[in-house]
Amino acid sequence: MKITKQQLKQIIKEELENLIEADEAWVLRKSGASDASSFLHPTPASDQKKGNYKWGAKEGARTFKGENAKLRAEDEKKRLAEKGITVSIEKK
Repeated sequence: MKITKQQLKQIIKEELENLIEADEAWVLRKSGASDASSFLHPTPASDQKKGNYKWGAKEGARTFKGENAKLRAEDEKKRLAEKGITVSIEKK
């Protein structure tokens, strides 16, 4: 199979973007809260089912990292939105 230089450049660009994204870490920040209590912290599943989430400083925040980190953060953002909690995704 032959590919053009332009196609090769595009493939390399996409792979580099994937590598960079895999190294990034993401956190969820609650809208309208102070910095000290605005970041989602690890919360037991039993509490999550009840709608109880732990919030705190950025330092202890639940961190999404590795492959598909941003997608996992977006999934969690959707789950929180279903419970009426508005968050944004930020780089850690």
